[in-house]
Amino acid sequence: METKTEVKVEGKEIKQQMDKLKKKVKEEINDEFVDKGKLQLKLNSEKTPWKILLRKVGSIQDEIALEIGKDGLHIKTADKTNVAMVDLTIKKACFKEYKVSHVVKFGINLGKLNTHMKVYGDDITAENGDNQLIFKGEKGLQSKMGLLTVIDFDMKLPEFAFSVELKAPAENIQKMVQVGKDFGQEALQFIIKDKQFYILVQNETDEVRFPICAVNKLDESGDFKSLYSTAFLENVLKFEAKDNLILKFGKDIPMLIDFEDAEHKIQYLLAPRIDSDDSE
Repeated sequence: METKTEVKVEGKEIKQQMDKLKKKVKEEINDEFVDKGKLQLKLNSEKTPWKILLRKVGSIQDEIALEIGKDGLHIKTADKTNVAMVDLTIKKACFKEYKVSHVVKFGINLGKLNTHMKVYGDDITAENGDNQLIFKGEKGLQSKMGLLTVIDFDMKLPEFAFSVELKAPAENIQKMVQVGKDFGQEALQFIIKDKQFYILVQNETDEVRFPICAVNKLDESGDFKSLYSTAFLENVLKFEAKDNLILKFGKDIPMLIDFEDAEHKIQYLLAPRIDSDDSE
């Protein structure tokens, strides 16, 4: 009974601390957005940067902390189970006009953002309002989106000692994710054998094996197999078919997926599924 009481008290104290922190963050956001003399924000673009944000992060998390910096938009977040983490930068070059007086960070709901974006054509301007983002389009079209109080703990993607590194077209991996779904497999087998990488989908009676590419070995490890969730792979592989992805992984450790082009830079970290049967 004593232990239970201590846990309840500790939980209550943590909730009180979080409530105070949320109140402080909310006051800071209100202060930034209400006083237009403090924050001067104007972002003009086509839908591209907002589409990137929705496509690359929306399948991972619906409420995010968005940082608008001098060089672009920055988002770091993870899904609710911490299986997938994402670090996204949408570059300043993705905008026709990009003005921000200083770095600002606030919370947004991506579902609501998607609803707002459906209203607009290919010319969108975002400005700061009264604890809101104001979107403006052609012919006087305007909408206001309320901001959220999201506690951001400055998350960093952890580093790992990866065993292999490779570059592969997104379409090859996407194809095997679809095969995994069609065969009802919860995980894909990422196999390294004789310095070659291939993906295996296998059940009791059937298998599909697809050689992807040669790999660059980063350590002295031998052949190995790692499993990654089919559903989460589908969530993070929101790339164009011909995008060349850099993958780094090892045996039973998270996989890093890295991509960069003129508009954005993104990294996903995907936790493995651990299988007690190591046989191939």
